[in-house]
Amino acid sequence: MRRDISILRFLLTLLFIAMAEPSAFAQLTITSSDYLSLVGTSGNWADTAYTSTDTSGLANIIGDSGSDRTWDLTGRNFQMSTVTDSVSYRYFPGDAPNAGDSLFSASNVVLGNGGATGKTWLFLKVSSGGVYTCGTEIPLSQGVYEIQGYEPPLLQLRFPLTFGTSWADSSSYILYTTNAGTISRTPVYESATVDGYGTVVTPFFTKPCLRLHLVSGSSAITVGSYLFVCGPGNESAEILVDANNRASTVACTVQGAGATGIRSAARPATRFRLMQNYPNPFNPSTVISYKLPESGRVTLKIYDVLGREVRTLVDRRQAEGIHSATFDARDLPSGVYFCTLRAGSFVDTKKLTFIK
Repeated sequence: MRRDISILRFLLTLLFIAMAEPSAFAQLTITSSDYLSLVGTSGNWADTAYTSTDTSGLANIIGDSGSDRTWDLTGRNFQMSTVTDSVSYRYFPGDAPNAGDSLFSASNVVLGNGGATGKTWLFLKVSSGGVYTCGTEIPLSQGVYEIQGYEPPLLQLRFPLTFGTSWADSSSYILYTTNAGTISRTPVYESATVDGYGTVVTPFFTKPCLRLHLVSGSSAITVGSYLFVCGPGNESAEILVDANNRASTVACTVQGAGATGIRSAARPATRFRLMQNYPNPFNPSTVISYKLPESGRVTLKIYDVLGREVRTLVDRRQAEGIHSATFDARDLPSGVYFCTLRAGSFVDTKKLTFIK
């Protein structure tokens, strides 16, 4: 599932922020000690994501694994798709509101993410063999949290991590809220291989990188990714693939960012922004947030893959600021949906994946 790949990217990002420039990624080896050295640290970054629907030449790049490779992602049109506020992170010893939940009992590292939409918590089990995700908790309203967890914890990063490292794991993905009980339990799996190292070339940066081939999913859907993780800092590039390892219509995502060790104060919205829904994939509901720099009429609508409107979440005048809406899809079939925000001349669309 895309959510699992996002967590893995985030875990790697934390490591590479702290790294010095490696002279050769072939010699790069990451251990549990490197990861635990980050405990107690904090920092922030602001991500800018650029995407392209041009899949030409990507099949050759996908097939080009190995050592000392050069992966050239230039020569296609990229559009800026999202700009997030500065997101701060910090490791905590266990002061999350629901740290005593049975799903989190194996965790020994708790990470608090103080983003603009409220603090979420990521519970990890870090051992000499790797990093396991126990689960996350997300604030829905005052005193109410959504709990997403894995039983047993899902392996998301194997140590030592270096060229040739691979892993596979399976678990049950459990979703519930603290005021309503269990919503769903879904068998899921994930596999990953560090299948190359070299240099990735994009219109935004050229850097040494490790390449990871990631696959995750359930019986209903399988998604994949070729993730080019750069060091130092948190630049990355990604090619999204389908279950047949073919580049998808939103095939190439390049994410660039700058990292610091200083927390940034939240800033008011200065531009229209439609943020990616969370969680994604989801079952049965997900939250979609967006920002308005000025008041005006806003529509937020959901469409299926055939372009048919299936839900209108917002259709009214709204004040400037941060807003959110919940999309409940329990009466719809599993699959891919699209969320479109229209406000004045601004239009943006995000892809949502619903798994029953």
